[in-house]
Amino acid sequence: MPKKIKPYLWVLILLVAVPGIFVTGIWIRFLSSQAPFEYAWVQGVWPLACSTRGCVTTADWARQFETAKRFAVFTGGAEQTPAQALTSTIRQHLLSHAFFKSPVTVADAKRYRQEILNVQKTDFLKTNLGLSAEEYDQYVILPFLEQQALLEQYKVETTDELYKLLAQERFLVLFTWHYKWDRGTGNVNLK
Repeated sequence: MPKKIKPYLWVLILLVAVPGIFVTGIWIRFLSSQAPFEYAWVQGVWPLACSTRGCVTTADWARQFETAKRFAVFTGGAEQTPAQALTSTIRQHLLSHAFFKSPVTVADAKRYRQEILNVQKTDFLKTNLGLSAEEYDQYVILPFLEQQALLEQYKVETTDELYKLLAQERFLVLFTWHYKWDRGTGNVNLK
């Protein structure tokens, strides 16, 4: 005859199971969306793609998409699609975890912004791109400098060749249902 579960264990199971089922349901709903960062209820750090060095989250994707959108408005260029923004986000992840013979730092990015780009007024960045000077250095200039350093290190001509090499070096799993990570090209494509 099986033992009966005590009432306090049922309460404990319910307290753990109900939130667990709720969170799992939200994550599944989020994974089934083509642009989940557009919904307020999925804001935060939901994992999108994971490699052996960490994960890319919805917050990363949303930040990239919003920055690219503001940049397109500011320059009059074409806006990125969610797939292009996700590609950029994953590529930044690959860059930030690549092996550098001569690493690039945030101080290098700040110096580049001030001395090469001659951007001293941080209110210009906030108004036009929605980023503080520190965020601009971290999310725009630093990946660019890392990319340039790796282009020289790997002795490749184009960024497409670089990202193809980086994608093949690191295993990455993309969880979203509408997108597929193409390891051969280092791009995210619609399924």
